Amino acid sequence: MTTVTVATIEEAKAVFVLAKQYDGGFSRHVKVDVEYATGVWMKWLASGVGIVFALKKDGRLIGGLGAIKMPDIHCGLLTAVETFWFVNKEDRGEGLRLLDAYEIWAKDSGCKRVAIIHLEDSYPEALSRIYKRRGYELVESHYVREVTP
Repeated sequence: MTTVTVATIEEAKAVFVLAKQYDGGFSRHVKVDVEYATGVWMKWLASGVGIVFALKKDGRLIGGLGAIKMPDIHCGLLTAVETFWFVNKEDRGEGLRLLDAYEIWAKDSGCKRVAIIHLEDSYPEALSRIYKRRGYELVESHYVREVTP
């Protein structure tokens, strides 16, 4: 049986540990520092700004999704933003339950908009189809480069 729950701090940390095994594996841009992420999320969870959902299959943690909510910096519209979404490779497909929970949380939290991140080097076609089917539209592309001294 697969379930989605709001993660405790301990479960949130376990999600980061789980994601660490794929550090750079599904996207060359993703680097997971478990202790740093746990510290940031402890603050966000305590303040009510953030939430982490845990995805479990037969009681075993298989993934998670983290999101924050805040007013849009340009217009003040309360917006939920997914910051990570991870599911074990062998359990993909089950992760849509996390997306459902995120969207429900956003609505129940008074958000007027939800946003989801999409890594261009991590299943771009498949994720694009999922997002578009659910009514999301591509708003901007995000470019990153390393800064060297």
